[in-house]
Amino acid sequence: MGITLNSINFHTTNEGGDKMYIDRTQKENKGKPMFKLLNIDSFGVYYKTSETLFVLKQPEAEQGAYMKSTFESSEGKILLYLNDYLLDPI
Repeated sequence: MGITLNSINFHTTNEGGDKMYIDRTQKENKGKPMFKLLNIDSFGVYYKTSETLFVLKQPEAEQGAYMKSTFESSEGKILLYLNDYLLDPI
């Protein structure tokens, strides 16, 4: 079982959704409403019951390259697990 997640970003915004920093310690900002924006890219959950590929079984020097090769993706999905997603990446 595993998850995929390309990126997650969390920002303070103005009323229009534009990113900006609001210093809440400043007197003029104390009563203003706080707006936040959360962006999640390619979050998915997969479950493979017959997993045979294990990174830790690879030589330590090759683990990074091995992980990258397993994460070749199509539309945010791991190619090896295309039919094993419980929640397709959003």
